[in-house]
Amino acid sequence: MPTQAKIQEVESLKARLAGVKTAVLTEYRGLTVQQLSDLRKQLRTVAAEYKVLKNR
Repeated sequence: MPTQAKIQEVESLKARLAGVKTAVLTEYRGLTVQQLSDLRKQLRTVAAEYKVLKNR
C-alpha cells in the first residue's frame, strides 16, 4: 500500500508533467558527477531541467 508521502510525490510529478510538451527518460548510471553537472548547466540555458527520481 502506498504511503502518503509517495502519493504526494506522484501527484507532484503528475502536475509538473501535465504542462510540458516533451519529457525524456534517461539512464544516468555511468555518467560522472562532472558530466551530470555539465548536462544540467546546458539544460538550464534552454529553460529545461534534469531530475533524478527514485523508482520505488
